[in-house]
Amino acid sequence: MKTAAFLSGHAYLVSLVTSHLVFADEIDKFHYLATLKGIQRKEDCRIVSFALLDDRMMAVILSKTAKIRPDEMFLTGFRQGFLPYYARRHTDSTDTNADAFCCMVQGTDQILTQINHLHFLPKKLGIVRRIEDYWWDGLQTFNGRYQWDFMDEKALFSLINPDERTARKIFRRYERDQYREEFGSEEEL
Repeated sequence: MKTAAFLSGHAYLVSLVTSHLVFADEIDKFHYLATLKGIQRKEDCRIVSFALLDDRMMAVILSKTAKIRPDEMFLTGFRQGFLPYYARRHTDSTDTNADAFCCMVQGTDQILTQINHLHFLPKKLGIVRRIEDYWWDGLQTFNGRYQWDFMDEKALFSLINPDERTARKIFRRYERDQYREEFGSEEEL
């Protein structure tokens, strides 16, 4: 597989981890994703996949520039955009702390590995039996079941192959291979 180059840019795996289960409510999940959409518009980056769990948000981000700090971007959006809403909606809520972490991901293979890690996480944690049953991740967009409007899968596919249909096939094959390695079969895919 070729080396990733999003217009000579950078790829990051970003994690936002909270001290409470602030995303346990589906309305809160939708609100946080709307907040994330607003943050992404201000920055020069593309979210190519994500997983939103009850206490954390993880995403793979492509950026044209090294100027952004995805961990700070997520943390600022969480504190300024989501927490005020959360405190108004849940008046009995306790103080919520969050930490954000970020690491650079290099090469298309590593980007795809991280994306599949996000998609497989709900099954690994026992939240769902089948990975496609979890609605709060980017897999729904890749499978054409739900289009998360802040996700840019075309940016990801452009890394894999100039032809989107071919890129989708390669992505799907890579997903199946990693699933087989992780869980021993591909019966759910």
